[in-house]
Formats: sequence, C-alpha cells, structure tokens
Amino acid sequence: ELDDCLPTCVLPTCDDQIQDGDETDVDCGGSCGACAMCEGCTVDADCSTGFCNADDACSFQQRMEVDAETNCWSTTDFANNVVIQDLPAGTYRTTAAASGWTGFPPPWSPPDSGWTWYVECIDVEFTQMITPEGAKYANAATAFANLISETDSFDWPGGDFSCGRFDTVCSDNSGSVIFDLEFVCPADGM
Repeated sequence: ELDDCLPTCVLPTCDDQIQDGDETDVDCGGSCGACAMCEGCTVDADCSTGFCNADDACSFQQRMEVDAETNCWSTTDFANNVVIQDLPAGTYRTTAAASGWTGFPPPWSPPDSGWTWYVECIDVEFTQMITPEGAKYANAATAFANLISETDSFDWPGGDFSCGRFDTVCSDNSGSVIFDLEFVCPADGM
C-alpha cells in the first residue's frame, strides 16, 4: 500500500478512474491521452486544446487580428470577417494587444479623424476593451494607451465567432486591432 500500486496491488493505468501515475487529471495528461477543456494540466501537451493556462487547467486561447481594410465590410454580409469556427460555449476573457486603427487617412484632425481601438463582433459587444466614444488619437499607440480597460469578457453560446469592421469606404482604412481570446474555466471545473 505504500508503493505506486493501487490498493488492489495493480499498477496505475489510463482508464482506472483514479488520478495516479504521471497523469495531470483523472486518466488524462502525462503519458495518458490529452485532457479535455478545464481538466488539470502542467504543460500545453497535456491538453486536447493545446493550451494549459496559468491556473493549470486546459483551456482555449487564440489571437484575433482584425485588419481595418482587409476585414472591412460596407454591407451586412460580414463576408470579410475573421472567424473562429465552432468556438465552444462558455465565458471568455479578452485581452487587447498593442494596436489600433483609423478609418480616415492622416493627418490627425479630431474629432473628424484619428486612431481608435474597438472591434465589431457578431453577437458580442465589448464595453470595456474600447477607447472612449467619440475620442480620436494621433496614432495607434496612443489609442491603445487610452483604452477604458485592456480586458473584457463575454458569454458565448457556441458556434462561429466572427469579427470585422464596418465602414462605408474601406480603402482608406489603416491599422488593425489585435486581442487574445481565452476560455474561462468555471471555478468548479466543467
């Protein structure tokens, strides 16, 4: 009973319903198969998602870069959006990266032109990870520095997650907004 065997004196396996051996959660991680979302991990390779978060739980993370010209649309068809297909349902935390965009060519002449930071996603509205409404800045770095908050969160029902930029004229746009999207595991796991 004091060695690596189970109480039945059987060596650990990857299907014994016990977290033993080098597993990072019950019957997964380590030398066993990959762990599912929100199961325990120590390295990215322990996870079916390929991402072990700072809380040692398998999670989902992806960087989104929405270009002001390439991902712009002037109608409601969203044809040019950046899309993550089949994003799992749950709560997500977003973190902005140093970036910004403008819909008008320089020079900066507020309030009519200048740089901002916001992103338009279908069925999601960010209220914190944005620059103040109506404010325009001299460059992308200044816009990013004036975000209300570098983080935001939203609940997602599952399905394709799609972001872009609406503008009646896309050809004079510049820059992009970049943010990281991470699944937030419930406190008690899944």
